[in-house]
Amino acid sequence: MKNHFLFALLLLLSLFPLGCTQVISKQAISESESNVYFQDLVRNPEKYLGRKVILGGTIVAVHNGPQEGHLEILQRPLGYQYEPELGDRTDGRFLVMYPHFIDPEVYRKDRKITVAGEVLGGRNQPLDQISYRYPVISMKENYLWPENSYSIPQSRFSIGLGFFGTY
Repeated sequence: MKNHFLFALLLLLSLFPLGCTQVISKQAISESESNVYFQDLVRNPEKYLGRKVILGGTIVAVHNGPQEGHLEILQRPLGYQYEPELGDRTDGRFLVMYPHFIDPEVYRKDRKITVAGEVLGGRNQPLDQISYRYPVISMKENYLWPENSYSIPQSRFSIGLGFFGTY
């Protein structure tokens, strides 16, 4: 009986990593500062210069220059596994700088993205009829969420109940 319990426990624990793939590396997560709130970053991006953050949202536009590209992203709160939540909640927009060309067919408008990077400060750019102050992030890692990943149930593992469930 005791051996069957140990075997079942080991089997369940061996299955645990299958449902826990990370979209951002452990190193980037450990280096990022969870106490940097996006509202504060929007108000004063220079205050956070050099700090590492994880942000997410939906792509608004792709801009490519001769040496680099950048994404304009509508910020969204991050949920389970750093996935941007959908809905009307947002605290603004931010720019993510890439040291290379960004293909606009891959990084299409309205795709969800999670980015780990370093705060470079702020930049004023036109947005419709106004000058908008964007926080600027230098991309270190990003995860482009699969299209139509909206509201897909996520697996979770519960040791107390010993079963797999969904959210």
